[in-house]
Amino acid sequence: MNAPINLHGVIAALREENDILRETVRQLREELAPQIAFPKAWRLTPQRAAVLSCIMAASPHVAKHSRIYAAVWGSGDLPEDPRNQVQILVCEMRRRMRAAGVDPGFVSVFCVGYRMTLADRDRLQAIIDRADLGKAVTARRCVSATDAADKQEIARG
Repeated sequence: MNAPINLHGVIAALREENDILRETVRQLREELAPQIAFPKAWRLTPQRAAVLSCIMAASPHVAKHSRIYAAVWGSGDLPEDPRNQVQILVCEMRRRMRAAGVDPGFVSVFCVGYRMTLADRDRLQAIIDRADLGKAVTARRCVSATDAADKQEIARG
């Protein structure tokens, strides 16, 4: 006769292996993601930098709230009201950038996320490229799953 299988033990082992694999994938994604540095004068925290990176990466499309949540909090636990937390980050980011003489150049898309035109993205990128980035805040460059399709669409005009 075959010995009975301990399903609880098998499930526990699979859960543990799944947790290890998820953490490994998270670490690999973090290591492989390119970074973008923002000027120190903008006084962005890492969370605000992650939001701006996502908005710039999605341009000219909408950076959806879910993508911003993933950029800011990763695969960890979200705060109780993530949309409100992002709104607070965006409000403070806009205030700090304007105080540094820079128009953030993106708009809120009600209940969806934030959008930046290509012209505004290019303008901000030019400011970043010219800035003295000594001790600048860096964020992982937010890479959209649709980047390749977006580039093809933009190339077609």
